[in-house]
Amino acid sequence: MSNAESSSSYENHPVHYFEDGNIIFILESKVLFKLYRGAISKQSEVFSDMLSVPQPAGDKRGSETSSNSPQELIDGVPAIHLTDTTESFAAVLDIVLPSPTPDLYQNQRKGSQTFSLDHIMSILELSQKYCMPTAESWAKLMLGEKYPVPKAQDLKIDDSPWTVFGSGKEAAKLIQVARKYDLPRYLPIAFYFLATSPNLEAMFQAQILSAKDQARLHVGRMRMIDAVIDAAANQPENGIARGPPCPLKSKNGQNCVGGNVDMKTIWSSPPSRMWKDLVRRPLGELRWRFANWDKDGRYCSHCSDQVRKGFVTVRRELYGRLGDFFFPEENQGVLVYSLADLLSLNGMV
Repeated sequence: MSNAESSSSYENHPVHYFEDGNIIFILESKVLFKLYRGAISKQSEVFSDMLSVPQPAGDKRGSETSSNSPQELIDGVPAIHLTDTTESFAAVLDIVLPSPTPDLYQNQRKGSQTFSLDHIMSILELSQKYCMPTAESWAKLMLGEKYPVPKAQDLKIDDSPWTVFGSGKEAAKLIQVARKYDLPRYLPIAFYFLATSPNLEAMFQAQILSAKDQARLHVGRMRMIDAVIDAAANQPENGIARGPPCPLKSKNGQNCVGGNVDMKTIWSSPPSRMWKDLVRRPLGELRWRFANWDKDGRYCSHCSDQVRKGFVTVRRELYGRLGDFFFPEENQGVLVYSLADLLSLNGMV
């Protein structure tokens, strides 16, 4: 004998409730989603299996809790309890089902920034839980648009994909998403953001990462600093590398200073600050140097262009090596970090 109820005891979802629907899902014990069996079954292997066989009394398939009551009927329509949130279930249905408000996602689709990472994460989670490939593909597409990751050879001087993060929490969450759903392309920019962030919030949020990823974060920062120093030692604007004097005239009509560089004379900021910024946030500093190089015209066009090309080349090289800095063992198949390694690299043992 069925347990019949009236929909008046519940709240109908404002979008996904169709009067002539033939299956009801109950979310959070109060919100009704009245859908078409065929439509939802077509989009989900799990729902297809769930709805293809009659449910015996006491079996609420799709729910993570059991009940001894018979299958529910609401206004004569079979009803199934789900343990997902109303918001997340509606979000995934917005992707896979025809909607009476089709402009909802079309308008937002024009700018993926309107979708929060939490929103995309919820769709990813349910799309895998219910085997919805359309929703999963959409969520991964949105991640790609929200967090663009250009290849190193395509990185322009104004490209700074790591600056898209609004907080350390967002970067740490993206690392978790990348780990859980096997999306390694997002790891380098998220690790770089956390490793170079000047505020404590980023370091605090990094604590949600696994112990191994926290170790990778700190060890990778030190690897990156080593690489930055090695590269900077060969760049003339840092006052170390020297060459033969340039015989050409500078842009201001004086002798070009190329080949005989004193760091104090080519930058308005103190050399110590220039080195600190280069070590602490190398990719951002190189972008700043490119934009502010030789404002006084003390170099000839040839020497000035060579230095600018150096900024671009070193920046691309460092960007392309982020993965090697933070998780080289994933390319080699060997986990190389231990607590002793971390303490040793920090000079503590």
